[in-house]
Amino acid sequence: MARRSKRRPYVDAFVEFGRTGRLGALHGGASLTEVAAVHGTPWTGGRVYDKRRWPHWFGYGDVSLCVCGCRRIEMIIVPTWHRKCLVPGDRPDRLRRVPPLTYGMIVPALDAAGVEWRLDEYPGLPQRTVVTEPDGGRIEFVFATEKYCHEARQDIPLRTPVLNKIVAAAAPHECPPIPPGTPDDGWGS
Repeated sequence: MARRSKRRPYVDAFVEFGRTGRLGALHGGASLTEVAAVHGTPWTGGRVYDKRRWPHWFGYGDVSLCVCGCRRIEMIIVPTWHRKCLVPGDRPDRLRRVPPLTYGMIVPALDAAGVEWRLDEYPGLPQRTVVTEPDGGRIEFVFATEKYCHEARQDIPLRTPVLNKIVAAAAPHECPPIPPGTPDDGWGS
């Protein structure tokens, strides 16, 4: 395991996320009840699709969790484009702010930790996507390569790509059917 940096703890945490698919107690397939035992009660965002009972959105701070009917996490979204992106801290109900992170900070740290990754680029989109695939899941570190300049009224290239979001999709799982008439009881408390 790579040595932890005292000056850049989020780089280390996100490298570990890319390596293992885990961001603290949050990981694909994790039971929301078990996550709540570590991080406290999640916020509830309701149904993902209007006409489907499940999945639902839950989360902590700015981190969104897409959760299936068996209350297991299917997807984790960390929107680091927020200037004050808040992620779960080390104690229940504690949130910590993630500072802006760059391609030049994350990619060398992935390499130093021995994490296998590949670069996906999409022609016409102003982004670079670094992909890791731990335990059958998929972690995408999406870096913006341009920023909108209000004064110039146009997108301008960034000198170094900035981490815009992290999207982690879990490996597929099978869950038991939800019996008809079962109430939507939130996160499973």
